[in-house]
Amino acid sequence: MTEQAYEPKPFGPLCLSADGCRGFRVNPYQWCWAHLDPEDRERALSHLAPGGPINACGTHLTPELLTKILAALRRDSGPLELGDARFDGAQFGGDARFDGARFLHGASFRDAWFNGDTKFDRAQFGGDARFDGARFLHGASFRDAWFNGNTKFDRAQFGGDARFDGARFLHGASFPKARCGGDTGFARFARFFAASFREAQFNGDTRFDGARFFHNAWFRGARFLGNARFMGTQFDGDARLEEAFLEAEHILGPVLVKERLALDETTVTQHLVVEAFARQVTCIATEFKQGATIRLRRADVVLDGCMFGRPTTVSFAQLPFRERIGGLTPEGGLQDILFKDKEEEEAFEQKGQRTRPRLLSMRGTDVSNLTLVELNLRHCLFQGAHKRAEIRIVGTPQFADSPNYRMPLFGRIRLWRRWTRRQVLAEEHWYRSCRGREGGGNPLSDKEHWYDPCNCHEGGWNAPESKTLECVANVTGQEIERLTPDRLASVYRALRKAQEDNKNEPGAADFYYGEMEMRRLAAPVRSVERALLSAYKAISGYGLRASRAVAALLVVLALGTIGFATVGFADLNRVEYRPATSGAAGQPAVYQQVTVPAGRPGWGAAIDQSIDSATALLRTDQSRPLTATGRAIEVALRVLGPLLLGLAVLAVRGRVKR
Repeated sequence: MTEQAYEPKPFGPLCLSADGCRGFRVNPYQWCWAHLDPEDRERALSHLAPGGPINACGTHLTPELLTKILAALRRDSGPLELGDARFDGAQFGGDARFDGARFLHGASFRDAWFNGDTKFDRAQFGGDARFDGARFLHGASFRDAWFNGNTKFDRAQFGGDARFDGARFLHGASFPKARCGGDTGFARFARFFAASFREAQFNGDTRFDGARFFHNAWFRGARFLGNARFMGTQFDGDARLEEAFLEAEHILGPVLVKERLALDETTVTQHLVVEAFARQVTCIATEFKQGATIRLRRADVVLDGCMFGRPTTVSFAQLPFRERIGGLTPEGGLQDILFKDKEEEEAFEQKGQRTRPRLLSMRGTDVSNLTLVELNLRHCLFQGAHKRAEIRIVGTPQFADSPNYRMPLFGRIRLWRRWTRRQVLAEEHWYRSCRGREGGGNPLSDKEHWYDPCNCHEGGWNAPESKTLECVANVTGQEIERLTPDRLASVYRALRKAQEDNKNEPGAADFYYGEMEMRRLAAPVRSVERALLSAYKAISGYGLRASRAVAALLVVLALGTIGFATVGFADLNRVEYRPATSGAAGQPAVYQQVTVPAGRPGWGAAIDQSIDSATALLRTDQSRPLTATGRAIEVALRVLGPLLLGLAVLAVRGRVKR
């Protein structure tokens, strides 16, 4: 027959002593170990053998009685070996020493009371280890213990220190609602197959230095009231600290998280330091009351709904963490954790853009206390963030670029269309890709967000990577709202002010260009505002493109020259002096002044007149006889010439100003 795990019955064969003992009977007697007669106890102890079962559920075990039972289960000069060990509800009146014990078929200490020092150092649990509801009044030590089955410390209470340094949990380790009154240690390369610390409370200092979780680790609702440190901790799955409470000083890192580091809805009362190499880092509705310093590598970051009570910095960690963690991990560093070999990681790091963390979203976050340093902002959604004008962007941020691509006309015929090179927001890419061809086509439905209506090649107006947006939507559980041009203009306006406050005039100029573009697209197609903004864009790129202003000035001068040469100049008269009468010999000749037609000035004069009119503010105009049309051309040149020159100078200043 297949051997089944023993489950103690709540109303099993209880001790028949008069004091209402809840201890289980010792077969074949009617009493528990504590109430057996000395002779019967010795006889029962003689039937115990190393590796055999022991059942002391509900029994009050004095130090002397426990010593006798463990001595009967120990081989001569050998380790303590227990088969099916059942101590559910037992009360250990003194110290409980299980150092180096071997529990061959698992052990159960559910609801047990340990009134003295408890030692399970180097113990080996061959099956499941159950400590649900156990109470360690003076703490417990499980250093270097091996748990080969499922391990449960649900609702366990440690009155003193809880030491699990170097422990190995080869299956699931569960600590939900556990309470640790003293210091807690899972350091010195403790290993977890998977672990849950949901709603656990750590009143003292907590250390996970060098620990490794081979799968997910859950800390949802956990409370860290003392200092907590996760230096060199490795998570091969997710590290979930949602709804946690961190009260004292905390150092979360450097940590290595292969998947997601989640701090969602967590409250941090003191300044938090986070250093992480992760695939994702999410801080959704997280409250940093004293701010935080967050240094990341590789991670996709979501900061939706955060509250930063003090200045907070999110930055790119320039140096690889493996150089700092190498001494803490027996494997030697990061390359043995997330990558197959060192060469693979080095090849990964050569992609500078991918190593730099990407900020994806800050919806619903007050960013007035936030500083971003050397982050990849190509896919960042600034919509929904509050006080965007006060955000600080330091270093060389990587925003998305405007495209430069070929646009299809008929069949295989292509037309080169060059967009102004500038930094743009991901929202503009998204808006334009969903909008279709400018001036034509119908807006796309929500189901077609990732379709490119222009059928553009690489570099077109494409939405941010669909996986990135889907990631944000999946993480936050909210759909991403597509912006209208007028709202997108307000986003550009706020970020332009932030760049100006940071003395980044070229960056501010790019955002001003985006703001004007969105204002132009927001205006009705047949409106004076749309026409004025379109003309402003065409002649000077909203006062930011000197080449356009110079080109427009040259065009104006060419048109003025043609106008003067053809219809602008009036006919000239030349004064000549001709003899009035033929005088007698010896008499002086008499001449009279005669005006004769002399034609119109030539092209050279027309060019000179155009330049004179366009620069009339800089030099005196050499007037020539003009027709009414010529006067109108002259007035137009006097207005447009200085205006275009001023726009060119303004554009140059915007690019070189610091």
